[in-house]
Amino acid sequence: MLFGLSETADGQAESIVPQTFSPDAEILRLTNTLNDGLEPKLHGIVMRAIDVQGGRVLVARVPRSIVGIHRVKPDGQFYVRESRSKRGLDVSGIRSKFAEAFGREDRVTSFFARRYSDILADTFPVNLTDSPKVVLHIVPNRAFLDGEEVDISEFSQPGQFWTMPGIRSAFCTHTFEGALHHRPVGSELGEVRSATLVFRSGLVEAVGELVPHAPEQGREQFIFYEQIEALFVEFLENALNRTVELLSLGYPVTIRMAIVGAHRYRAQSISRDANENLDNVAPVRVHTPILQLPDVYLEERPSSVPLALQKSFDRLWQAWGYPKSYCFKTGREGQTIWQGKSQ
Repeated sequence: MLFGLSETADGQAESIVPQTFSPDAEILRLTNTLNDGLEPKLHGIVMRAIDVQGGRVLVARVPRSIVGIHRVKPDGQFYVRESRSKRGLDVSGIRSKFAEAFGREDRVTSFFARRYSDILADTFPVNLTDSPKVVLHIVPNRAFLDGEEVDISEFSQPGQFWTMPGIRSAFCTHTFEGALHHRPVGSELGEVRSATLVFRSGLVEAVGELVPHAPEQGREQFIFYEQIEALFVEFLENALNRTVELLSLGYPVTIRMAIVGAHRYRAQSISRDANENLDNVAPVRVHTPILQLPDVYLEERPSSVPLALQKSFDRLWQAWGYPKSYCFKTGREGQTIWQGKSQ
């Protein structure tokens, strides 16, 4: 949308009409008006003032909403845009829009189910190692499945994005979905230990291997909670801000985390205190090949990535019988401190 253009009688753009306004003050005013006047809030709007001869033109980019329908608070109406005008929805129109929104939710659910299945069935664009894996998605708060694309050119070369556990990629290749960053190929089979797919829709998918270990030689192998948490935390601490700025077009975003192939192993902590809590308790196994943790919704940049993920990490530990995550400790001043680390 452009503010500062004249139009013909039939609504066609005609010429620039420079406007006089303070960019920061006007963008703040419009942002507050939108936030206060729409329910639910419409996220992802980007506004920019362009200097032209004699004044400025305001450019607003409005992505398609993942919600699909918003109510205008002052008059309580739902509006849709038709050609060069708008109209309020009647009952049947509102019902139809809500049906579209529910259909969109089904598409999102199916999308992630396919992504997890591709990783589990080894049909990912590159060969991954035959180990359990952690999968993290940074999901923009807009309709990322409706064909809208963002510019990913800044992420199409090696080293321009991150792979787990939070290191810049050694290699980058192109796929139908977008730019694929990965660590060096580590075997004759062409396998890689971690890879990140930057979708043209702005969604980011990071996959990293979990390496099972046996406490003693010849004993059962375990995966370790501390390694799982560290893979998620270290990747997000490096990749989140740049993803939000250039791909998601601002907050909010949703963080979706899962462990794929975890049903083949039991999990254990390196913390003696944590393991003592399970003495004489029947061991618990995860019964599903895809363990999806509760989504984390970030309305703004978190002051601490680990603390933002803490509730989801509690659920991770509980999946194998522990009461909570033992990576979080209480500091001397009563603050919560994350003490996870890579294995």
